[in-house]
Amino acid sequence: GVGRGSRVGLMQKDTPLYCAAFLGLVKAGAVAIPLTPRLPVASYVSIFAAARLSLVVAEREHASMLSEAHQLSGTRILASDGEGQTLERLAAAAPDIFAAAPTHRDEPAFWLFSSGTTGSPKGIIHSHASCADGGKLLREVIGADEQALVLHTSKLFFTYSLDNAFLGPINIGASTILNESWPEPEQIVEQAARYRPNVVFSVPTFYRRLLNLGAERLTALREVTHFYSAGERLPEAIALAWREAVGKDIHSCYGMSESHTNALACF
Repeated sequence: GVGRGSRVGLMQKDTPLYCAAFLGLVKAGAVAIPLTPRLPVASYVSIFAAARLSLVVAEREHASMLSEAHQLSGTRILASDGEGQTLERLAAAAPDIFAAAPTHRDEPAFWLFSSGTTGSPKGIIHSHASCADGGKLLREVIGADEQALVLHTSKLFFTYSLDNAFLGPINIGASTILNESWPEPEQIVEQAARYRPNVVFSVPTFYRRLLNLGAERLTALREVTHFYSAGERLPEAIALAWREAVGKDIHSCYGMSESHTNALACF
């Protein structure tokens, strides 16, 4: 029932199905709206009303949290797992051929909601041109190509990862490593050893947690070519400790929900 111009919220784990849902909405001319599950319940009431969502695809564990917003707005909720009609079952039964809507570069492709640090979360509209422009840091600063493999620690509903670890790699034909749940330092080290990524995107707090494992546990990360940090200022103590433990610098980049792609990046 989703048509061109429909606004659909996505509150899912970082899986290939989530990526397919996002890209499928954009291809259909609908509007994908990533949602974080870590806002107060009242914020979802405001978001549902502001975005006039026709559907929200959510993990079953978040259904009760969204019930108030659902009741007040009438927005349909589709579970991405569980019993009955689910996204998995609908995807499995879908036809193999799916024609793209004849969208224009200035039409909305996705929305991002601000973090709400200066009031209620505000919707930020991004066009198809913005969607196609993802990966500027990978492409223009790093010079990455289809051989790149990205490992990231933030979730895809953050613009930081949406750009650098999802739309960006797709735009240059590269690959990305997905973590369904919030990753732990030990998990990231294990993935680095197993998959050997050459680009890592994280935040200062997570770099600190990795350092707490000790330099010996970080051996696999020594093979990574590029480390980037965003979200907050990178403390000098963490930068120096990382260089000593891993032998590489952490570079800073800066972006925001309003720009989607990075506005500044060091190399």
